[in-house]
Amino acid sequence: DGPQRSRLSAMARNLGIGNSVMVNHPTGDFRKELESSAVYMMTLLYEGFPMVLVEAAAAGTPAIAFNCPTGPAEAILDGETGFIIAQRDIAWMSSGLRRLMSDRELRERMGEKAREHSSVFDIDKTMSQWMNLFRELTGE
Repeated sequence: DGPQRSRLSAMARNLGIGNSVMVNHPTGDFRKELESSAVYMMTLLYEGFPMVLVEAAAAGTPAIAFNCPTGPAEAILDGETGFIIAQRDIAWMSSGLRRLMSDRELRERMGEKAREHSSVFDIDKTMSQWMNLFRELTGE
């Protein structure tokens, strides 16, 4: 929600895609939304570490994202759990999105692999790695 909501909805209608594009209200259950989604697309050109891609993977949702300097390539296994797209390559982003949207078997295979891969980011594993790093740096 916000001041751009009506403008974005009007833009979708004017482009003739109003029946395909929805500008949803905010949700309190993001995981449920991810689980009911066929694909997660991230169009950011910079991101520190995109937790949303890990959340999508944990929900079994394949993702497609531009190859930011950091983040997406760690969260998405290109061609296995989704697609990593060269920065600003809108034609390739469109092609990858079209491929995912039109191939249910591919989405399901990538979604399952994404769910498996998300375990790499499990909080216990991650905290253990941080603690080991801190011990190594402090000589404990």
